[in-house]
Amino acid sequence: MKTKGSFHITLCLMQITREEDVSIAIDALLESKAKIEHILQGKDLVLQFPGVSDFNSQVVFAKIAEDASKAKLKEITDTLKNTFKDKELFKVVNKSSIPHLTLMKMESAPDLQEQGIVIYPSLYRTFRKHHFGDQTVSRLDLCSMDKERQPDGYYHTEATVFID
Repeated sequence: MKTKGSFHITLCLMQITREEDVSIAIDALLESKAKIEHILQGKDLVLQFPGVSDFNSQVVFAKIAEDASKAKLKEITDTLKNTFKDKELFKVVNKSSIPHLTLMKMESAPDLQEQGIVIYPSLYRTFRKHHFGDQTVSRLDLCSMDKERQPDGYYHTEATVFID
């Protein structure tokens, strides 16, 4: 299970291997702020989470409702990706990235993962259509998966853009 402090919506994954590229990535995120605010036109982006799904029984996540807000989120994600590509930083880690809210993942239990143990669908079947609530997107973080996490369990954050 994910710790409460580590909940986040993953928009995309990228691989930045050189420390000097982190500064470029931070600049790209900051540059994206105006573009994102233009997409939102002063309106809140409120996402609904109407159930769960999984990635190959390795990750269980809360789905984002297929609605106008998700379409805006996709537009924001595409804008971010293009901004990072323009800076020659974005190397796609997973081409079919699906914005999602991770609830459980086997990566957190490598010993079990090595044994071929998966997260059995019977564990979360009753939540397939459970409404987990709504969340207003208020910021975008550029996080590192390699650096030590913060005390609350959230990823090390290189930069944050608050959405007005």
